[in-house]
Amino acid sequence: MNRAALIIDDDPMCRALLVEVMEGLGYECRSARDGEDGWRCFQEEPAPVVLTDLRMPKSDGLELARKVRALAPETLVLLVTGEQGFRPGPEGLAETGLDEVLPKPLNMKRLREILQTGRSGRRRGEATGPTNRAIGGGKHAGH
Repeated sequence: MNRAALIIDDDPMCRALLVEVMEGLGYECRSARDGEDGWRCFQEEPAPVVLTDLRMPKSDGLELARKVRALAPETLVLLVTGEQGFRPGPEGLAETGLDEVLPKPLNMKRLREILQTGRSGRRRGEATGPTNRAIGGGKHAGH
């Protein structure tokens, strides 16, 4: 199994934290600072897992997810966002190209479950919430 991930977030601290988390889970990570840069990285070397922020300059996470899904439908695409109101239902997830929306602070237990089951075992639209093992809970501009 290819244990690679592409992390896209315009906030350098969030991006570094997500890379650290994913590397701690055994993934080789590449990162990008916005959706445009992330798309370029994905085209050059597709990753089986993509974690992206929602709001970013140049191209947002939804636009990126649609492009990734069109090019590589088997890719697990996770949106990590601080926007608490963003919760598309199962149909909304299908339209966006997302597999899951994970709110900040990131629920580590839920992230591990999603990564273990991959695309075949995902439960679209399942609510995810904070637990004691949350990371990245600070408010960041643009998120």
